[in-house]
Amino acid sequence: MIKKFRTIQEANEPTWVLNPDEKYYKKMNEFFVMIEKLSGFKVKRGVQKIKDPFKKVKDFNGEEAAGNIRDV
Repeated sequence: MIKKFRTIQEANEPTWVLNPDEKYYKKMNEFFVMIEKLSGFKVKRGVQKIKDPFKKVKDFNGEEAAGNIRDV
């Protein structure tokens, strides 16, 4: 989400929401729906596991396979 700050001091304060309420979750849901519509990127529901693109995977010969990432 985009937030505009009026002063430098206000921008330096943390923007974490430690105790979210119903309004916060509704706002977050609206944000992700908007992102899906604008970008065409589908956001899956739930917690997602992200693969590490920099992880080196060894091929069948025991050598590191550069750019060859697969499920291990």
